[in-house]
Amino acid sequence: MEESYASGLSDLSLLVQSNEHLSAESRKTKKHIRHIIKLGLAFTFIIFFPISGCLQETILKSYEEKTGESINAYLCQAIQCISGALACIYSPVLLAYFQAKPSFIIAASIHIFYIAAYIYPNTIALYITSGFLGAAGSLIWMTHGITVIHNSNDKTLTRNYSLFFVIFQISFLASNSYIYISFGSIDEYITETMLIMLGLAFIGLMMLPFISVPSTRGGTLATPKEMMVAIPDIVCNRKFVLMAPLCVYLGFETCFIFGPFPSAISSMKTIGNHPHQLVGLVGLVMSCGKVFFGLSAMKLGENISKMAITGLIAHGIGYYISFIYIPTEAILHDTWAIAYLRPNLPVLCIASFLFGMGDVCLFTTGFSLLGKVFRGRTAATAVSVFNFLIMLFTGILFFVSSFISLQIQLIVITITLFCSILCIFVVDNMVNNTETVSSSVQTE
Repeated sequence: MEESYASGLSDLSLLVQSNEHLSAESRKTKKHIRHIIKLGLAFTFIIFFPISGCLQETILKSYEEKTGESINAYLCQAIQCISGALACIYSPVLLAYFQAKPSFIIAASIHIFYIAAYIYPNTIALYITSGFLGAAGSLIWMTHGITVIHNSNDKTLTRNYSLFFVIFQISFLASNSYIYISFGSIDEYITETMLIMLGLAFIGLMMLPFISVPSTRGGTLATPKEMMVAIPDIVCNRKFVLMAPLCVYLGFETCFIFGPFPSAISSMKTIGNHPHQLVGLVGLVMSCGKVFFGLSAMKLGENISKMAITGLIAHGIGYYISFIYIPTEAILHDTWAIAYLRPNLPVLCIASFLFGMGDVCLFTTGFSLLGKVFRGRTAATAVSVFNFLIMLFTGILFFVSSFISLQIQLIVITITLFCSILCIFVVDNMVNNTETVSSSVQTE
């Protein structure tokens, strides 16, 4: 474990060393790290606003107070999830047809159009662009997945995913800090805020052409026909079937920590006089948890089982705190109701930190396993099917969360969590056994 940690740190130190004093392998590792950093920064600038549901909700509420026009930000997110899930079916073919870099640029451009739609919000325009954003999100995240795999090997895959997530969390830290600090005066700076975000997105767009990606010409990306033919094989693959419960859980937890959880806290009047301001604080603490685990992941090295246990403990405690402190009424409207215990802000912040920590932990675990199982030319198809399941179940829970009590939601999510962790252990063991057999054959 310590060797993995030391190796992760030494690899990062290559960035400040001259190529003249490095071996060919070290220069290759240095090049890969640079591309991962550029990928993280580009995503931070481009997806800074589209993923910040709480920031969108705050802006649209302010817009409603000024104009009387009501636009539901969470409905926009639901549309994005459903559209994204459907797009996962055909996005591998689009990726193979357009190639990775053009796909990046097309998807990023749609994200920019979505940001621009918030300068002067319009109900129909936002709902339509949300549909396009879902498809663009599917394409850009699938391309992201194969780009990380392309710039990694089996030993550095987990480290590189962790490095990307640490950089990417800058967007969450910035957006939630903005909500917490500027709440109450945000309506005075909506136009300026959106123009700044638009400018940052353009900077991110300009960075994408300089990132190393797989290509059909280079033999690292399959053709459209190969992508389509690979879908049945991937879906029927035993290891992928065992990873399906993890996809379901990641969809559920994504919905909960970005939807019902912060919304419920902002609706509990028993916490204080300005509970809506706490959305930013909770999101800020959650981002700190994500950064903390992203940095700690290098110490866990390649031990996926330990990462899974860490995620299980973190999320298990977070769900228990939510169960006893958050009343069902809070996910629907402002309330003075109390669940089993009177709401306690420091304890809810601890839960938020644990949710952030576990989120990065389990997503890193899932994509690391996926990268080890499907490293071939059709890896994009595997990433797409994986994302399809996640987005599908995110959308399902977003749709039913207003009709099912919070306690029932938490029980279902927790059961799914335990099932997914057991399946992770099985798949990890299968992958390790395969690697051991391959090493033995090569030795002989």
